[in-house]
Amino acid sequence: MNIDKKTKQGIRKSFKKEIGNESRRYERELLTLLENTPDIIVRYDKYKRFAFANRAFETIYGVSRDQLIGKTQSDLSIPKELTPFWQNSIDEVFLDGNTTTIESEFPTPWGIKYFQAKLVPEKNETNAVEHVLVVARDLTNHKRTEDDLRRSEEQLDRILQTTPGGVTIIDLNGRIYFANHTAKAILGLTRKNSHEHYYNDPAYKISTVDGKSISDEDLPYIQVMMTGEAVYGIEHAIEHPDGKRVVLSVNAAPLYDYHNQVTGIITSITDISKLKEAEEAARKNEQRFRDLANSISDVFFAVDPDLKCTYWNKASEKITGIPAQKAISQDIVNLLPDTMADDLYKPFIESITTQSTKTLVNKMKLQGKVYYFDINIYPAKHGLSVFFKDVSERMYAERERERLITELQDALDKVKTLSGLLPICAFCKNIRDDSGYWHQVEAYIEEYSEANFSHGVCPDCAEKHYPEYFKSAKEEHRS
Repeated sequence: MNIDKKTKQGIRKSFKKEIGNESRRYERELLTLLENTPDIIVRYDKYKRFAFANRAFETIYGVSRDQLIGKTQSDLSIPKELTPFWQNSIDEVFLDGNTTTIESEFPTPWGIKYFQAKLVPEKNETNAVEHVLVVARDLTNHKRTEDDLRRSEEQLDRILQTTPGGVTIIDLNGRIYFANHTAKAILGLTRKNSHEHYYNDPAYKISTVDGKSISDEDLPYIQVMMTGEAVYGIEHAIEHPDGKRVVLSVNAAPLYDYHNQVTGIITSITDISKLKEAEEAARKNEQRFRDLANSISDVFFAVDPDLKCTYWNKASEKITGIPAQKAISQDIVNLLPDTMADDLYKPFIESITTQSTKTLVNKMKLQGKVYYFDINIYPAKHGLSVFFKDVSERMYAERERERLITELQDALDKVKTLSGLLPICAFCKNIRDDSGYWHQVEAYIEEYSEANFSHGVCPDCAEKHYPEYFKSAKEEHRS
């Protein structure tokens, strides 16, 4: 097919026009992209004049692009502190022709900004750099976030290192990859091996608090890994290779990533060895106290501030018939007879309120028998200690003594007695009174006592004064 010259020219012109239209459309799209990107885009020619600057550059610097295009940095009245931080790097790109990436900060009218800039050389056919394209991204928010995160991490590290408790972080393999100073001291970790230690290191003998063997399933790490739930107050002991034994109380919780997957656990460990020793000593002291309290014959019990029974010795069990397991935690007024409970309630409350000792004597009927008790109420740190001393025999003896005294007094009130030295005649037996008069014995005694006389004759006097009668009487007796 032959195409004439005129037609060819028409086709060529049409093609050029179409290419021009496409090129202009591409340029418009590119310009739209450059103008609306949040990144700074600047183009420098080989004389380091501004050949292009997008809207982002204009906005951040507060300088109109009309003032920039075709001018160098020195041509502008931009304050020195606002000079773009990549100026020196642009010179290097023009010299060596290599792309480079830099980060820096510089002040703007809106404060310090942090940028990451990529400097790209644009070369001609001879491989000479004719332009340098600068694309800079504002990393201010990202940088601040990183700084905030770094400060948070530093603060967290300071908190973990200064907390009085031990803190460890254990990965999914059971390796302790973080331990604060306290944890290292408790676990006996050194700086050299602190990251090589595992939660179940065979060099450390792990046992229960009382020294029995413990299974892995009972260890905090395994419990958290198996359930995904936090555990609290797990107690166990570890024995260091040097023989030192430490009792631990452990809290543990899982750590999660952004996908809510467990990445390890964090533990809080406390050395409770001294606490356990104190508890054991207290337990032994309490047992000695209980043995002592049970060995005494007096009734003894203790109550809390609400008058709930906290201790009930064997003497209390014996006299009331109420065993200790039933008495403990019961209101003390329900354990005593009604009349005694009424008498003791007020002294109990007064002793707790005033922290003063109370002493009284009370009569009580228990299991059909009447008792008398000396009751001593002592305020204690956690309530009252109460002693009942059985004084029934003493009270009965005192009452019997009082009864005898009364009876004797009554008898004495009815009897007049003679006392002192009585002057009596050696021959006639008359008695001289205080006035010097002499009286017959019977008359004197009748006057100064309640006695009366009836007269008779003794055998000697009868024989002396009535011999005839006495002689005949003796003969009759012999016959």
